[in-house]
Amino acid sequence: MLKQRLSVWLNQIPAVMAWNKKPQQISIYLSQIATAEVAQHRNHLLSLLDQGETSRLHQYQHLGDQQRFLGGRALSKLLAAQLFQLPWSQIHQIRIITDQLGKPSIQLNQTNYPLSLSHNEHQVLVALSRQALSQDCKLGVDIEAHGIIPDLENLCATVCTAAESQDILSHPDPATRFIAYWSLKEALLKALGMGYRLDPLQFSLSLRQDRPCLISAPEGVPLNGWQFHLHTYTSDQHTQQLAIAFHSTHRSQLQIQQLPAAALLEHYLNETR
Repeated sequence: MLKQRLSVWLNQIPAVMAWNKKPQQISIYLSQIATAEVAQHRNHLLSLLDQGETSRLHQYQHLGDQQRFLGGRALSKLLAAQLFQLPWSQIHQIRIITDQLGKPSIQLNQTNYPLSLSHNEHQVLVALSRQALSQDCKLGVDIEAHGIIPDLENLCATVCTAAESQDILSHPDPATRFIAYWSLKEALLKALGMGYRLDPLQFSLSLRQDRPCLISAPEGVPLNGWQFHLHTYTSDQHTQQLAIAFHSTHRSQLQIQQLPAAALLEHYLNETR
């Protein structure tokens, strides 16, 4: 019996040691740019695109789609150049690559850094990790504009579970509550790299005490190890909902910092004029 207990105790040592180990510090940097500002500086931002990106830009027929694509690509490179202290003359060393599912990352000096992009009608959002994370680490962001949502009850039935819908429709501000759930699910799907390939109804979230957590998910998607963040702010007279989803199998602590796109853009324009 003593031998058996000793064996169980020894087998638990690695797990105990891993739990007691200090959490890994993960720095996530956010930057966002208004689509109106992208239009204003279009010619300067175009110089940040490579040949393939320029070709893809012109495949978009609508000007708004072009602005959102240009803003995401240009801002990603400006942010990466700032984080990795790369001179503007070498910014073309920064590449944005995608995996088989289309999930992007920043590639610099043959190292990949997790990247996630999102946009709505007014803003383009970029999130970049400064660390070259392992494959088990996942990052996703989403930005949604607040506003009146027509036929909210039917919309809830399309993308929210019964429990989520009940929480939304009983909330004092149902539209804002729905945007919180929806932005979190978007960020989660982007972190998984699956996007709309997965049904949002397969995921159940809880916002109890405004602390998001994942309750259920399809087989193969881990329930533990997720960190979610929600932030509401107002810019250009528009209220925006920002959501971050991050997953790691190792204990980690997120440090989220915002770098204003205006400062990045001004520095770049001053150096290249």
